[in-house]
Amino acid sequence: MRFDFNIYPEAREKLESAGILDRIKKKKDKYDIPHVGSVSPSDIHGYLQEMKENEFFKTFPKSEKDEFNKKLNGIYKNPEKHTWKISRFDGESAEETELEDILLLSGWWASNILKPKEIWNYKKFGFDNLTNFVGSVGAAMNENRLDWKNGYKWETSIPITHFEESKSIRLENEITGDTNCDLRVFQIDKTPYKVIDPLGNQVSYRPEFHSDRKGIFAYHSTEPGLMAAVLRWTEQCEIKTESLKEKAKGIIEYGKSLGQGGGTCAEHFFGGMNDNPAFHFTCWDIPLPVLDEKNSTNGITHHGVFTQGKSHYRAYTNKSNELVFSLESDPEKNPVKDISARYMPSDADHLIKGLIYQSARGLGRTSAGTLLRMLEYKFSEKFDEDKKRYALK
Repeated sequence: MRFDFNIYPEAREKLESAGILDRIKKKKDKYDIPHVGSVSPSDIHGYLQEMKENEFFKTFPKSEKDEFNKKLNGIYKNPEKHTWKISRFDGESAEETELEDILLLSGWWASNILKPKEIWNYKKFGFDNLTNFVGSVGAAMNENRLDWKNGYKWETSIPITHFEESKSIRLENEITGDTNCDLRVFQIDKTPYKVIDPLGNQVSYRPEFHSDRKGIFAYHSTEPGLMAAVLRWTEQCEIKTESLKEKAKGIIEYGKSLGQGGGTCAEHFFGGMNDNPAFHFTCWDIPLPVLDEKNSTNGITHHGVFTQGKSHYRAYTNKSNELVFSLESDPEKNPVKDISARYMPSDADHLIKGLIYQSARGLGRTSAGTLLRMLEYKFSEKFDEDKKRYALK
């Protein structure tokens, strides 16, 4: 199923200037956007029949009709032979086409916003082909479909240095939780790569593919582990942060001002059972191993985030002072790490603030009070005393 879309700036600007984004917003505000779950082959006929009954196909350009129907039928019969083609910086990839994509490419989604005289008139709206237009409208309708779980978001631009011309990957970061309030930290590639849709047209959007999405998909109540790893990283790499100035006074006040939201978990009511914050700083004095240019190390890290299974998002740093996480079950077997998420020093404040915001809103199972007590303890005399008393030599 398709849950979200990446609409490129050029398409968004055209939809904005035409007033289409405003139409979509008004429909969303009235909860008048259709909800479509999993689609079966028989469902497709019903959706297209609906368009026919509403006379959307009467205005279809005759010069494009035969070729369009031929390609659309080809996707319906053999979706595996008609893929999305993405030209990423590391080469072209083919992404699977799903039946839901037919609703996008056929104009069904767009027919819920546009009139029959508008829907195929792509040139009027500044688009260069039919599916670029109706697909962009449909993508805008489905953008941020699960916005009720929105957490703290920010963007990062990571430069790519091994090209002659300047290039960078655009990442959308989010700290939130899933429907079970398990910690979810997303890093979604939003870079506007060249895209060819399954009908063979270049388009200015793309579905959010699995290959676009990385991050930390942990178990519940693991926010303190991530916070401890971030704090270890900022201290070890001497990263300057606004959040931790004056013994984190400002960010602690910010967290307290948010209160405690949620209500779906015991932690939202009882505040994390007032656990001892020192527990979350176990092995604090053991540094994060430093990855080389091949993302390799023989060092063992004691910092990270646990999952429900045997694996563990283990925390490392590298020569660029980035914070890097790798999902591993036995790190000693493979010194080369498969990167699950990476953060530049400029992301440090966002990570700290985002974790507090996520917990305060009740998107996870850790109370905001637990994280605030961690910060208060970290910058207290008690922490310094405990560090001297229990530090590993």
